[in-house]
Amino acid sequence: MFNLMQNSHPFCYTMHVVVGRPIEVVKNSHPTPDEINEVHKQFVVAMQELFEKYKTRTGYPDLQLRVL
Repeated sequence: MFNLMQNSHPFCYTMHVVVGRPIEVVKNSHPTPDEINEVHKQFVVAMQELFEKYKTRTGYPDLQLRVL
């Protein structure tokens, strides 16, 4: 069962975690679709920047990020 006798984790892989700058948003309990799309766009751009900045350092220099 998941090799529990040797390790408490079923699969051991290196995980790289990076944290970017916060995305500033105005609190709005009823955002419009345009407001949601704008924050989503900011999130995707920030994620792409982080990915490009750290992909070589984490061992994936040729990896391409695809956001669907």
